[in-house]
Amino acid sequence: MGISIIPQPAKVELAKGVFCLREGVVVGATGQADDVGAYVQSLLQEAAGFSVAIGDRGAVELVLNDDAALPEEGYRLSVQTDGVQIKASSTSGLFYGVQTLRQLLPVGAKETGVLELPCVAIEDLPRFAWRGLHLDVCRHFFGVDFIKRYLDWMAAYKYNVFHWHLTEDQGWRLALPKYPKLAEISAWRTEQDGARHG
Repeated sequence: MGISIIPQPAKVELAKGVFCLREGVVVGATGQADDVGAYVQSLLQEAAGFSVAIGDRGAVELVLNDDAALPEEGYRLSVQTDGVQIKASSTSGLFYGVQTLRQLLPVGAKETGVLELPCVAIEDLPRFAWRGLHLDVCRHFFGVDFIKRYLDWMAAYKYNVFHWHLTEDQGWRLALPKYPKLAEISAWRTEQDGARHG
């Protein structure tokens, strides 16, 4: 069974076997890893449709340590037949490890009630410090719900910079209470067919 992770990790070693996540699985997260643990809990519950608990120890372990071999946003993810462990030296590294775990989750697990993960050892760190996407809302406006979804997808693929184009002659998208007419007038433009956009 092959795996496909985007972006491709620095090192991937596939092994034989699978780990099965079932109803009542516990995510082990303590200290600073608690926030990431709550995220993993909601992620697994959404993917599988069953309850997931958080504790000090569990079948899915999130480990923060000061390993000098792990850079700021790097992580090690290990899936063995008896559990999953993600190690990182920072919460951002832990979060990126969880995004890789997310891509390993099978599609359609809610129907079976079991999440089967392939046994694998992954070690990864970003190749570039600045990994960004640009969104220009001056020409075509996007609402808050779309922006939140855009940021979620960026995080899922380990982007870390959001370049938001907010102002130019096509539209002013930044409300400034001191200058209300900027948004009142400049947030709109008239198209060639007479339609208003903003």
